[in-house]
Amino acid sequence: MADRLHFSAMEDGTGAVDGNVEWTNLGAGLMGDFSTARPRSGTRSIKLTTGDALTKHIFQPGGTGGWTTGRLFFRVYFNIQAWPTNSPWQLFGGSNNAGSSVALLVQIIDVSGSKRVRLRANLPGTNSDGSFNLSLDTWYRIECRWLIADSGGAIESRLYAGDSLNSLETLAISSIDSLPTSAERFFIGDTAADATVAVYVDDFAMNYNASSDVWCGPGHVAFVLPAGDVTTQWSIGGSSPAATNWQGVDDCAPGAVDDGVTYNVEGASSTDFDRLSLATLPAEIPADAVMQWLRVWARIGGNAGASRTMKMKLWDHNGTLTDGPECVCAVSGWRFSDHFEEIYYDLSNLSKAQVQQFNIGYMQGVSGSSSLERRVSAIAAHIEWMPSVTSRVFRRGSFGQDARLRR
Repeated sequence: MADRLHFSAMEDGTGAVDGNVEWTNLGAGLMGDFSTARPRSGTRSIKLTTGDALTKHIFQPGGTGGWTTGRLFFRVYFNIQAWPTNSPWQLFGGSNNAGSSVALLVQIIDVSGSKRVRLRANLPGTNSDGSFNLSLDTWYRIECRWLIADSGGAIESRLYAGDSLNSLETLAISSIDSLPTSAERFFIGDTAADATVAVYVDDFAMNYNASSDVWCGPGHVAFVLPAGDVTTQWSIGGSSPAATNWQGVDDCAPGAVDDGVTYNVEGASSTDFDRLSLATLPAEIPADAVMQWLRVWARIGGNAGASRTMKMKLWDHNGTLTDGPECVCAVSGWRFSDHFEEIYYDLSNLSKAQVQQFNIGYMQGVSGSSSLERRVSAIAAHIEWMPSVTSRVFRRGSFGQDARLRR
């Protein structure tokens, strides 16, 4: 299994973060907003203010639950525009499925008026406090390692300025219980009310390895929609159907969700598929960028709860096809594809021009009658890249093992 488990441009919507995107609510608070004010990559980041907190389940491939052994690695870029009043204020963490048992916390604390990072091992109640003073309106990258174990576990954080390969500080806590039943949930933000806080987060990534350290490293993530029909065999649906198949599934620009207005549907043939070209990759990606990963994402559904599946498809620059895992469409409405249902493709040694030639699409899965409707209302690619010099240093091993293809 490859090490890259998930990554996100964090801009697959507009306005308030809600259930139509990959992040879901944590607790009774709000979830933040997709904001154009402080994007690090692309056009949006997620802004967290008072009580905003969001979460993502981190199940194993196949959706078979979380981990009781191994090592999880997280990467979060953050930019603080207004300091939190609360100390500590929770930036992100990891827990069990229900969120009732938290193992790892990265917090912002106040020390005599200076704001610093705290790493907290929550099960034993042990803190490691940093000495580096954070600044406002600065993009930092923080990476964490979570060695999952009932005893002999460990957590570690490394703070960087942007894409730097030299850490500003490293915090670590070892020989602890770091297993909260199972490691199944990652969350960002703090549900507690805070009158002043304003924090932007962007370009999230997550790795898993059973026995080795595989840090995520720096990266920028672009969000790229379809922009043309190559092969179209699904029907155009919705209350106001689009003119073309690709226009039926480009709901997030990032933009307003219009699931019931435009979508594509198949309920006749198990072999029919749509193949769509990508929009022009963002100009912020230089021609000589080192392309790192491509993830195929979709919002899918059906017209009833009976068992049925679909799967995503990816064609590379040579036209070679990769089929994704089965995705459950047994809903009357819509759901977001989870990371274990998506395609993750290693772009090592490919150029921006070659990635531009990739196509994405979808077809029926093997589960359920072929007459049952499968619907797709949005599909896109998250593409991770780095400026050439920094990324090539990273790929030579500055952060440990390189990640490989997961299909």
